[in-house]
Amino acid sequence: MDTGLGRDGYSLVSQGKIADMIAGKGRECRDMLEEACGISAYRYRRQDSLKRLSQAEENLLRLRDILTELEERIGPLKTQSEKAQQFLVLSDERKSLEIGLWLYTIDKLKDELRAQEDALAIADDQYERSEAALKETEAQTEAAIQRAQQITVTIDDIRTEIGTMEEEAAQLDAQGAVLNNSIQHNEETMERIGRDQAETGESRDQIQKEIDAEKGLIAQIESIKAQKQTKLDEVQASLQQTGEESGSLDQESAAVNERLTLLAQQAADAKVAL
Repeated sequence: MDTGLGRDGYSLVSQGKIADMIAGKGRECRDMLEEACGISAYRYRRQDSLKRLSQAEENLLRLRDILTELEERIGPLKTQSEKAQQFLVLSDERKSLEIGLWLYTIDKLKDELRAQEDALAIADDQYERSEAALKETEAQTEAAIQRAQQITVTIDDIRTEIGTMEEEAAQLDAQGAVLNNSIQHNEETMERIGRDQAETGESRDQIQKEIDAEKGLIAQIESIKAQKQTKLDEVQASLQQTGEESGSLDQESAAVNERLTLLAQQAADAKVAL
């Protein structure tokens, strides 16, 4: 019907095909007739359908195997799925906890930073105070050193003055001894004159004049001796006062040395604090 072959129809074939059809075998003639009638197309379709059906059956078997394998894996996959879901939940919780931890750490670090800033400000204030105390201590130490030097110079001057006064006192003692010798000599002279008067019978007036002259000399010597004694007393009083001043200066020098030691210790403490 597809090719128009029928009772009232005609089919055109080549000249050589007619000879092959007449001389051919039954199988070849049948193939030609089926091809001319259009049966071969259905046969080819049938073979193609069978082939695809066979492939479909093979695919179905393969799918069944895969389904069986997947059914066997459903249990573990379900467990893994539950674990994955739990992991996602725990991961979100972990992320929230990490964020909270970081926020807590940041707040804590901010508090520590403020505390460190306050400590730094306190340390700066202490540094300034220590530096000021160190400068003040150094100034006091310098003043104490200068005062100690002045006291040392004053003590040296006083010692020199004491030596001079001691020499002067020694000289006054020597002069007093000379005056005592003179007085003793004059008294001996007066006794000698008295004896001479008794022995020689010289005139009383002349001897009295000599006695008066000797007495005047003795009075003059006594006056000089009194002046020298007064001077000696003044020198000794001055020596005593100078000694007291020297002792006071020694005490002040000791106090200054103690102050220097204390200031040195304070300076060392200030340097350590600095």
